[in-house]
Amino acid sequence: MVYSARLQGQRVTFGISGLLYKSNVLLYDRQTGSLWSQITSRAVSGKLAGTELVQLPSVTTTWQSWQALHPKTSVLSDRTGHFRDYEEDPYAGYHKSSSPMFSAGPADTRLRPKEKVFGVHIDGHSRAYPLGSLPPEPGTLQDRIGPTSIQLHWKAGPSALRATTRDGTPLPGMISYWFAWSGFHPETTIHK
Repeated sequence: MVYSARLQGQRVTFGISGLLYKSNVLLYDRQTGSLWSQITSRAVSGKLAGTELVQLPSVTTTWQSWQALHPKTSVLSDRTGHFRDYEEDPYAGYHKSSSPMFSAGPADTRLRPKEKVFGVHIDGHSRAYPLGSLPPEPGTLQDRIGPTSIQLHWKAGPSALRATTRDGTPLPGMISYWFAWSGFHPETTIHK
């Protein structure tokens, strides 16, 4: 997820708290120490509890695909002053396991807990698109979430998704494990 760094007219900076809520990492803001759910975009405790961040449209894709479209992109340096191999995924074992490490509440058994979905939440309506059900070749899918007509677009396989309205306006969406998406959006429907 990508959020605006402006909140109530002020620039805000965030960090990873190391705490979990429904088996999902909580962020904290450095200005007040409030804890934020990255899936709901809302502060769950602290001075800013109940405040919501503005989620921005984003896409997860390969560096090669991104660079072809945006050749002048700057890249965040991995020279942080700390020793860490950024080529190694610290969660590789977790990604390979079939179940969450911690309970996220009552399980929604409509999909496997760690099946990856692309989730879209618009005006109180949520829908999950299982990545495994989308064709590997580039495509566009027309759909409706509540009263809103949307399109899903992908070019480099289903992990490179983006959502738009029918007129092309970008919409926020996220790739998530099913247990996390359904835990925070229990009313979600699933695209078949």
